This record gives sequence, C-alpha cells and structure tokens, in this order.
Amino acid sequence: MKKIIGLLGILFLISTAIVTADDLSDYPDMFFSDGEFNGVIVVGDGAPAADVISATNIAVALQTVTTSPVKPTATKLAREVANIKEQNAIIIGNPKHNDIANELYDKDEFNEDFGLGEAVIKLYENNGYIQLLVAGYTAKGTRKAADVLADLDNYDLTDEEHVITFQSDDETPEPPSREDETIQSEEDFPSEGGAEEVAPPEVMELDLFPPKPSDCGLPQDMWQYTDASSLRVGENRVHGKPYGRIQLEKGYTVSLTSLDHAARLAAIQVDDGSNAIPEELVPFDGEAVIGGVKIIPHEVRDNELTYCIHETEETRLQATCAGCVHESNCLPFGTRFVVDSEPSYCSTAIGQQKETDSACQNNFECRSNLCSNDRCIDTGLLQRILSWFRELFG
Repeated sequence: MKKIIGLLGILFLISTAIVTADDLSDYPDMFFSDGEFNGVIVVGDGAPAADVISATNIAVALQTVTTSPVKPTATKLAREVANIKEQNAIIIGNPKHNDIANELYDKDEFNEDFGLGEAVIKLYENNGYIQLLVAGYTAKGTRKAADVLADLDNYDLTDEEHVITFQSDDETPEPPSREDETIQSEEDFPSEGGAEEVAPPEVMELDLFPPKPSDCGLPQDMWQYTDASSLRVGENRVHGKPYGRIQLEKGYTVSLTSLDHAARLAAIQVDDGSNAIPEELVPFDGEAVIGGVKIIPHEVRDNELTYCIHETEETRLQATCAGCVHESNCLPFGTRFVVDSEPSYCSTAIGQQKETDSACQNNFECRSNLCSNDRCIDTGLLQRILSWFRELFG
C-alpha cells in the first residue's frame, strides 16, 4: 500500500511540472501553475538590443496576469539553458541570434520560410513541456512578434503558429554572421526591368553589446547597483525590479527621446513606476541624476546610445528607511531637525513645523512642540493655564 501511495505522489509531482497546450489560444495560461510563472524567457548570448527589449515587454505583460512577480531568475541567456526540450520556455529571437531557437527551428529552414517584413510566434511541445518561439527575420521583426504577444487584447491567436507581416520599407537586411559559410549574392538584390544592377546597400553593423559598469568609471563596490544597456531613439528599456538581475530597489523605465550630435546631448526620460520624471538633457561625455538614478552615457553612434544606469545611495536608503531620508541619513519617525534654516519634522514625509493654531496630530508637527485638541498651541498659553490652576488650587 505504501508503495502505491508513494508512486501516486511521484505521479502527482510529475503532473504538476508538465503542462499541455492545444494551441496559442492557451497563452499565457500554459506558462502558469498555481498563479506562478513556471517557465524561462531565453534570449541569445549576443542578442540585439531589440531582442532584449522584446523579452522585457513580454515579461511586463505576463506580470499583469498574476499577483506573483515573474522572478529575475526566469530570464536566461541561451548558454544558461541546458536542455530546452525539458522545460517550459519562451524563446526570443531568430535562430541566427539565439542558439536555443536554432535547436527548435533550423537556421537555414527559417531563412527559407521567412523574409523581410515577416515574423512568427510558433508553439512546440516536447516531452510534456512547452516552448514558444517568438522570432522575426530581423530583430525588428522579433520586436513586432513580441508586441503582438504582449498585447493579446487586440489580437486573437489560434492554431500552433501565428505569422505576422508588416511594412518592411524601413527594415534593413541584416549582414550574415561570421560563422555563415555563404554570403548574400547579387540575386538577393534583384534589379527591375533589366535596368543596370545596383550594388547592395552598405549596412552599418552597430555594436549592440552594452558596456560593463567598469566602462562607465564606477568602482567595483557599486557594480551590484548598476546596469547597462543600449537604446535607439524612440525605444525604452526596463531596469531593476522585478525583471532585472541587478540589485536595484525599484524598477526604472529609461526612454531615449532624441540625440543631438551637434550639441552632444541625449534627451532621456526615466519612469520609476510611480512618477514619470521630466525629460532631461544628458551630455554625451557627462552624467545626470534623473529620478533617483544616475545615467552615464558610454558611447553614441548615429541614433543609438549605450549607457550605464546606477541607483544612487539615497534612493536605496529610501527603500529601506522606515522614517525619512535626509542628507544620506535615515531619521526616525518624529525626529525634529532643521532644513534650509526652517524647523522641520519627519512623519510620513519631511514637513515644516507649523505655527500656532494650525491643524496637527503630533507634538513634533508644531513649532511649539505642543499639539492639543488637534491644534498647535503656544507654550505661553500653556504656561498661563498652568499658572491659573496653581493660583486656583493654591
């Protein structure tokens, strides 16, 4: 009997780990067990910045369907995944950009099946586990597919494969990778009507790999509070909680509005999840503190910026301080102190002490340090009342 019970227990544990999906209409439920995300999100080791943004957007969208945060450990690089067919996974990027994608969809076959202006969301099932490929012919196509997956309210996904097509006028063919044995031939750029053939357009391959914290001149003891990335004009990137891997106390969305090469200024906006900080101009060779984080540009090329983002010590202190943060110190609730020559106090926030007859709840809110019947009272009045009682009861 004990053997049977033990066997049933093992079967139960296996059944909770293995999920099935009929088609894409089961997304995102196929990746949740008891309200928690049960898979990984995989990007290529040297993925373009657009693939990283795609993974972030999908993770943000998944967060809206659960009360449990998608853990930072759920995001993986391809080299960190041992056997993709033995786990639930969302794979971001085409087989050229992501080796894990190549295990599911051979690179050569993918390039035959899709071209410019095309992307695919494709469902696989292996050994009782689900793998979802989100890939475009180019990184821009992958971004388009990820946008569809992150906005299911406006899309009706069915079947096991969903192909996305879009206008590709502004989509540049990607140069072949170094390991490719063949290069693009003249047939890839056909001429029309027998006109003189035109050479393929020169493609500038930007360095999409973000800098290291050391590249931004930060000492090693700050690296754990620092992230780095690349952004093109008009794009944004999420750093920190709940999706980043670094120890930031908050989640920050950094947006690159414009790059002024003549003035050597980057227009950057930061949203800390509760406030969208007004756009600020950051010098290419300088830095700026925006909304509790320091933005440090590293390199600028055409319409792309690589940068470091470092959470300031005061911001980290605010996240853990039960009172008020003032001049890099955590002050206990009820502390009275001076700010810019003004008597102040610490409550739910720093406030200036109040004059006589102002509304109050605590003594420390009043300049007189006396609050009675919800009003600040003058110490002289209190002394007169005490003197009257002394005379009365002599």
